[in-house]
Amino acid sequence: MSAQPISIQDQDEIYNIQSTERQELLQQLKQAMGTENVSVPFWACLQVCDLNCLRKMIANTCSGPIFINVLQSTALAIPLHWMQKSPGERNLGTSSPASPATPNRPFGTPDRAPSRRSQALKNLVMERDDTLCILTKMGCVTEVAHIYPVSLLQPQQRSNLAACIPPFWHLLRIFFDQNRLDKWHSAIFRDALQPDRAMDGVFNQICLTASAHTAWTKGLFALRPLQEAADRRSLSVELHWQPVQTHTKFDAIDLLSPPGQSRDLEGSGSFVLYSRIFNRLLRTGDILVLTTHNPETHPLPSFALLEMQWFLTRIVSMSAAADEYNRNNFNDDVEGAAPALDTFHSRALHESISEMFSSTPKWQHDPQLSQSNSSVGEREDDDVEQSVTTASVGPSPSKTRQVENTLSAVTEDSASEA
Repeated sequence: MSAQPISIQDQDEIYNIQSTERQELLQQLKQAMGTENVSVPFWACLQVCDLNCLRKMIANTCSGPIFINVLQSTALAIPLHWMQKSPGERNLGTSSPASPATPNRPFGTPDRAPSRRSQALKNLVMERDDTLCILTKMGCVTEVAHIYPVSLLQPQQRSNLAACIPPFWHLLRIFFDQNRLDKWHSAIFRDALQPDRAMDGVFNQICLTASAHTAWTKGLFALRPLQEAADRRSLSVELHWQPVQTHTKFDAIDLLSPPGQSRDLEGSGSFVLYSRIFNRLLRTGDILVLTTHNPETHPLPSFALLEMQWFLTRIVSMSAAADEYNRNNFNDDVEGAAPALDTFHSRALHESISEMFSSTPKWQHDPQLSQSNSSVGEREDDDVEQSVTTASVGPSPSKTRQVENTLSAVTEDSASEA
């Protein structure tokens, strides 16, 4: 399997440089909306979404502006889900406290062993990757990282607050073509007898150093799959560093603002990775070849899931959804490793839903006011656990049904037109 041939303009887009066609469509969407400012997560999704979906979005916006208002408020759920944690899903008081850093344990890692991973699968991944990070070929504090997040593999009972957000795959249908989604979906939902059951396996895991694992989850870099050999024994991927964002996830941004380019980067901000493969720092455009000695027992990472990661990790970066992670290192392979992250996700979800039903969403306010409001929200971290509950924080049932009905109608229209 290999990536589809791309045009010169599409070649620019892999470096976050908008094609002329995307620029023209965004201009049309801006005119249909009748406003300049949009929410940052929504803007981020528009930078990588399929152009056919962007055309449908323009048509839907011309028919009724409420569609785009609801979509702006719910787009944040996409990067939150992809950052290995579901927004607002777990009781804030159930996480285990993380232990201080030691020479043998990174900061934020609990003392207890993982309870939600198959050790047998992890051993197979370690054997396939020679217990070395696929990027640096270093074995210091190597972790097994999932491509498709564990929180999506193991769905939990949804709280009243989380139930107000449309399901993850329904939101993706608004931004990506059905053919692409079918390919991603079939890579993780493999059981024909249980089509709604996500399956984990060696195909969904790779070895990374602890720091690379955290950086990947934060969206500091993305891996673009290039080609898989016919014998399924080798797979090439291209590393793309993502630039540091100057906005926050709650800011307003001009719909036509171009994203930061990734070309020629040797890191993201101050974060860099030295690779023994090249004997230098990794750069955007470096090609890494993953191999396996047995594609049956030790399969390579799924090409389709890596492609999914390529799109969604860049949304995480552009939306600045991971800014809270700067203060909270974590290991997503250990249950309960990051209690602070659950607080962050609950607060982010609460603020997003609250704006959905406000008379004037934050992205329609003055930009300086928007930044001020965002700063206030950041200072309220310590109070979130007391303020976020499942009893009265969320919108009323009638409001919830209003949102669900609107998004359901949109996704059904997209599916019928696909």
